[in-house]
Amino acid sequence: MAVSSSSPSRLRGHARVSRRRGGGAALRCSKGAVAPAHETRQVVPPFWIFTVDLGRVKDTWMEPQWGAKGVRYEIPLAVELKPDGGVALPVAVGAYAQMELGEGNWTVDGSTFRMQLPLSRRYERGDVWLDEGTPLNFAVGFYPDACRIAQRGGRVTIPAVRWFVRREKRLVGTCVVRGPYATKDDATRELESSRVRKGDHDGRVYETRD
Repeated sequence: MAVSSSSPSRLRGHARVSRRRGGGAALRCSKGAVAPAHETRQVVPPFWIFTVDLGRVKDTWMEPQWGAKGVRYEIPLAVELKPDGGVALPVAVGAYAQMELGEGNWTVDGSTFRMQLPLSRRYERGDVWLDEGTPLNFAVGFYPDACRIAQRGGRVTIPAVRWFVRREKRLVGTCVVRGPYATKDDATRELESSRVRKGDHDGRVYETRD
């Protein structure tokens, strides 16, 4: 399966997605392939797994009692990235996650992949909770020359307002990425169950600076 830009004159090179062992897909871009933001949507393969590590993180302004016990919830999400309009569609969530997500959006901002997925209902487990309708904002590194999303180093934030006027992003976890996968079935087949584990939160709280 080949993925190409709708405007070849502005995209030098091309991208290919080929099947690989284990049901995944390997993405290859020719050397020097650089696409404008709207054309990048045509290049990035559609099927990925984002595993959210939800829980208290340093550099956050979440309430002191939020995630204070240090328990972490690992929630795998299979997501389809549609090129038209930059729609992000959750296609499956790891078993036992107790999380429901609605249709969101995605874009590539230079060397950063950004995605937003809203919660379809309130999420609450232990001392970790997120209200219905809260958008989860993903920010992960992106390699334009390789046309792919970085596997590690992702952050997950939610929007908040402090002192009635100050808008800010509050860290609620991190994420890792697997993929790309050639089909939706390949992605859902590789989806693992959610897990609960003890974290290493040391109790200190710092303000995030994004």
